[in-house]
Amino acid sequence: AGLNSSFYLDTIKGIIDFFAQHQDSDGKIIDPYEKKEIQYSTPCFAFAAAILVAKNYENSAERLVGPASRALTSSLSQLATVNCAQQTCHFYTMPAMFAYSLLKNSSLVSSKTIATWNKSALQIDPVKAYPNSVHNPASVALAGEYLRFRLGLSNSTEWLEKILGQQMAYFTSNGQYQDHTGYDGLNPMPYDHFPRKYLSVMLEWGYNLSNAE
Repeated sequence: AGLNSSFYLDTIKGIIDFFAQHQDSDGKIIDPYEKKEIQYSTPCFAFAAAILVAKNYENSAERLVGPASRALTSSLSQLATVNCAQQTCHFYTMPAMFAYSLLKNSSLVSSKTIATWNKSALQIDPVKAYPNSVHNPASVALAGEYLRFRLGLSNSTEWLEKILGQQMAYFTSNGQYQDHTGYDGLNPMPYDHFPRKYLSVMLEWGYNLSNAE
């Protein structure tokens, strides 16, 4: 398509600059129309803003490290207390872990803030945070949990391996994911691509446990 990294970074910057205006004192991103936090907007903001901080895109690191850090603090706290906006914790962990991986080595982030992140992340209980982990939402939580494990913020893969094993049953012999949204055997293509995308993230981060093959 002829698009380079600057195109994507410009796009991200415009979105982040807009929503940074709608961040509350707790770090949550508040929808300007609904007047409340919507689903997983806060961890996604943290991840996108962390990209700009890590790249120092257009000298934005010092300006955005605060909003990015506050959004990550809020996201991890919501996960640890199972208090995610509109019960969407399944979708919080992966962007939060990406944000953490980008911000934890920044000289602009204090050791106290990183310690707060570590404490919250280590308190996440996947059984409580991701109830009813079936079909495509489970794949997002699985990716986030594996990243959490790889980043040293989880001491167990028990839940991960159990749920991932269950997910394998939804794949056909030709690799298509059969989602619960299918009717009469018809499975929408987005819900075939969606779980494979997130499981691919796990492989990219080196997943080699019992379900790797």
